[in-house]
Amino acid sequence: MARAYTVQDFDYYMAEVNRIDHRVKTYLYEIGYSKWSRAHSTSNRTMTMTSNIAKSLNSATKDARDLPITRLLEEMRKLIEKWNYDKSKEALYTNTKLTTNYESILADNLEIALHMMCPHMLFYGPPGTEKTTTDLAIVFKDHAHQQVA
Repeated sequence: MARAYTVQDFDYYMAEVNRIDHRVKTYLYEIGYSKWSRAHSTSNRTMTMTSNIAKSLNSATKDARDLPITRLLEEMRKLIEKWNYDKSKEALYTNTKLTTNYESILADNLEIALHMMCPHMLFYGPPGTEKTTTDLAIVFKDHAHQQVA
């Protein structure tokens, strides 16, 4: 129930809970659905960053940093290729439903991404030197007129 993304799915699970024990449904209603249900959440959880590709790459390529730059870049290319393959394979078997609003945003962003040109850059430096911030600033400056959610 807590992971149901749509109100329709949430209502289906709540009906099952009610069928099993109506006291549980009453208890959950009194707590307030918006406090624990994604479908009824009043906060915008999509703006919470849960991962960072630059930090993931730094962690995964720790041993390769001592290599010559061309070999390092080749190792990074292979790693990203493997990640993309693994995630694409996983996505084929994922049946997650999104709300209509987010499906629309994804469709819009896909259309934009198909025509987006982005220069290839590599930022190198010690932690805390704002490499990620610089990268994001460039992307948002170049594509400020486009919707990126």
